[in-house]
Order: sequence, then C-alpha cells, then structure tokens
Amino acid sequence: MRQRLTWLRTECGTGKTCAGMARHSGRPGEAILRGYTITDPTVLDDLGPAPAGEAYVYVPDDVLNET
Repeated sequence: MRQRLTWLRTECGTGKTCAGMARHSGRPGEAILRGYTITDPTVLDDLGPAPAGEAYVYVPDDVLNET
C-alpha cells in the first residue's frame, strides 16, 4: 500500500503548544493542519460563521514555518 499521508509534525517538546501538520499526496501544494478547536465565544463572534465545510482552529505560528 502506498503511503499517501506524511506527517511533518505530530509531537511537541515539554512546554510547547502543539499542532499537527501533514501533507497528502492527493492534495499537492497544500498542508493539512490539526489544531485546537476555538471555543472562546468572543473570538468566534469576531470571526463569524465559518463557510460550509470549514472550521476555525488555533495553530501556533511556528507550525506554519515548517516545510
């Protein structure tokens, strides 16, 4: 079986805020981010409703710098 999902980041060191980042062979040029669900009502109110099929999540800035 061919591996289609490659995790670039799945674990964090002590004291770090974590999120997962992966690449999928079926979505070249895109990253998959696994973050923390936003539950703060003030933040959600500021964001407004997410478009259909989308969700808002927190992702630490350093995850976005991974390649």
